[in-house]
Amino acid sequence: MKVPLSWLNKYVDISLEHHELAHELTMVGVEVGSINIIGDKWGNDLCIGGVEKIVQHPNADRLRLASVIIGNGVVKTVVCGANNLEINQKIAFAEVGANLFDVKSGEYRKLKPAKIRGVVSEGMICSELELGIGTNHEGILALPKDAPIGCNLKDYLGDVILDIEVTPNRPDCLSVLGIAREIAAITNLPVKEPEITYPQSEIQVQDKVNIEIHNNDLCKRYAATIVEGVKIGNSPKWLVEALLKAGHNSINNVVDITNFVMLELGQPLHAFDFNNLNGSEINIRTAKSKEQIDALNDENLTLSSSMLTISDSKNPVALAGIIGGKKSAVSEATTSILLESASFNAVNVRTTVNDLGVATDASYRFERSPSVDIVPIALQRATKLILEVAGGTAMNGIMDVYPEKEMQKKLVLTSETICKVLGINIDKDDVVASLNSLGFKVLELEKKVKSKNDGYQLDITVPYWRSDISIKEDLIEEIARIIGYEKIPSIMLATPIPEFNPDLKPPKFVLKELIASLGMTEIISYPLTDLEALKLVDPALNENDVIKTTNPMNSEMQYMRTSLIPSVLRTLSQNIKNSRGKPIRLFEIGRVYKYFSSQNDEMLPMENEKIVGVLCGPRSNDSWLTTGEDVDFYDGKGVLEILFNKLSLKVNWMPSTNKITKEESTADLICEYPINNEKNEILGMCGELKREVGEFFDIEVPVIIFEIDADSIENNIQSKISAYHQINRFPSSERDISLVFDKSITSLDIVNMICSHKLVETVMPVDVYSGEEIQQGKKSITYRIVYRGNDITLTGDQVQKAQNSILKNLKEGLGVVSRF
Repeated sequence: MKVPLSWLNKYVDISLEHHELAHELTMVGVEVGSINIIGDKWGNDLCIGGVEKIVQHPNADRLRLASVIIGNGVVKTVVCGANNLEINQKIAFAEVGANLFDVKSGEYRKLKPAKIRGVVSEGMICSELELGIGTNHEGILALPKDAPIGCNLKDYLGDVILDIEVTPNRPDCLSVLGIAREIAAITNLPVKEPEITYPQSEIQVQDKVNIEIHNNDLCKRYAATIVEGVKIGNSPKWLVEALLKAGHNSINNVVDITNFVMLELGQPLHAFDFNNLNGSEINIRTAKSKEQIDALNDENLTLSSSMLTISDSKNPVALAGIIGGKKSAVSEATTSILLESASFNAVNVRTTVNDLGVATDASYRFERSPSVDIVPIALQRATKLILEVAGGTAMNGIMDVYPEKEMQKKLVLTSETICKVLGINIDKDDVVASLNSLGFKVLELEKKVKSKNDGYQLDITVPYWRSDISIKEDLIEEIARIIGYEKIPSIMLATPIPEFNPDLKPPKFVLKELIASLGMTEIISYPLTDLEALKLVDPALNENDVIKTTNPMNSEMQYMRTSLIPSVLRTLSQNIKNSRGKPIRLFEIGRVYKYFSSQNDEMLPMENEKIVGVLCGPRSNDSWLTTGEDVDFYDGKGVLEILFNKLSLKVNWMPSTNKITKEESTADLICEYPINNEKNEILGMCGELKREVGEFFDIEVPVIIFEIDADSIENNIQSKISAYHQINRFPSSERDISLVFDKSITSLDIVNMICSHKLVETVMPVDVYSGEEIQQGKKSITYRIVYRGNDITLTGDQVQKAQNSILKNLKEGLGVVSRF
């Protein structure tokens, strides 16, 4: 924010030299980014000129010749292409040899003589940019009509401009008065508050307009008044000069006052042509879907139902807190104005700005939540100044709609709290003086419980303009920065350093370490992919469930991924080309994104974490011990079995109907124990990739792929405690049993039933037999059963009895018979 010293001096007497002032402000947290001294490089070759005559350039359609008087009867002919050049205009004239700002080099250069299309130009009529006081170069700088011709421009416009870099938590410092208050606190000087009283007519403003807030959550407060009989015209010199130095162009006297008060107090305002408002009413409401408004920036804006508008009885006349509409704009024909001052929701303003791409000085301030209490003060200040520069009659009072009034904030601060935060004791008088200098009201309270080391307790009222102060620590920060951070001594810790107990590793990190320890290499891919690849790996995917980006980098990165598989397979494809036949083991843990329907049938985005791994190539690198066999389904199964064993999760393998893997070599992973309150939850799948899927990603070799739902197991990792069992000292006894059963019965069903016997320790399928004696629709599997007693040595009869019992249960429960 650009703050002229000449403007600051109106509110506080500044005795510090500008470099020292900038340093002091920076030390209290109000950083001065740069200092611009207007006119220090101009010299004496820039003056105020008056345009006496304008004629067309004889050799150029877009150029004109201006006769400029610069004092003492001296007239200069200047070639000028600016569209806003007018007769009797006061301008900034640069004679040949004057120092002007060069855009290309970013430095000041001397103006050289020039012949343009055959006509000698005896100088230049300057824009803001060429003078180095602004960024506008589309037209010349028009000075007030009372600017004295021949006056040195440095004497007329010279000033020191502080460029303040305001932090988001200090909306009060987005004003000249806010900076003046900081300077007053530094220099211990009083602040001169602006005058806000003005003469009023007997007609009540309530009799002229009706105001209603329809969305209290988006507009806390709305105040307005009406001024009749205004005369729209040029602004006086003091107003134009103040705006120009602060980086704003002059528009007309009424609009200039609204901008002046915004810069002065930090509260944006807006003036409506009251005669152009339908129904003499103001409605603060959200827009109707697809409702439109012609904005002051010449854009036609299409609004959504979440955007807050200022509307008359029919249509929106302004976008709340952002920009006004053309229909109700103040023009030369305006005679009555409705002046607005309000408090709008910061989040709503920011969202609307982002959606429409329209940002203004007003929205910049509303996004930082200025104080709601400054609303009527700014309105009264602007009304007073409009009466001074545009005349007219102000209605009696203001219309102030404030549905849920906020109480002035009060906080209690003790010396113990200050010492605890800052580490030092600060004298009560210093605390009171620091807070008083910033506008806080301080009252000492009597402590209920006293001790010999008794400190002080203060009741502090926060000034209305400090919306950033809400807790005790905020007050302590104010005390520290005014006293001076550099004055707070460094003190060594006087207590023992507490023992540091590092937190457990995050679940995601544990998973990564475990999978990497199994010989897998982690990859990280982009979260964007193409729809074709997503549908290939999930044929049932609904396109409406996929989140599409509005500004994709290319056609292959238009959609947020609903699966990690496409990006992992693309990475695998690149690695295969460079692997030279070596083993490849890749995995990724990452988020996938998808829309889901909420309880209100609203489509909301959802994130889930997945794990995808791929294996291809030989089982190991070439050596005299290896046979060069490629990986198969059981290699992927082995990786997952070890992983889940380390996680203390018991999983079973069930037939899968996954669409991207081969039916004969794929399986789903079923967890035996409840994880998300669901027993037998499917955790993922493992299988051999179908050839056609691999070919889509330029993969022509067999690939084993697995996918796991990481969200289902991450929360389970840290809660799992490894269980340890004493080694059984009694011997085991093994028996093989060959069973014949229907193909519809899974091996898991057989294993679970065998394990239900109390003497069975483990069961493992060791052989699958197929022969003529096996009936059609049947299969035969041999299982090895390990029997062991927990407190006795089993005899042969006990083992045989257990085996007979198991065979009986199998026959009665599943129709299973022994092959022998």
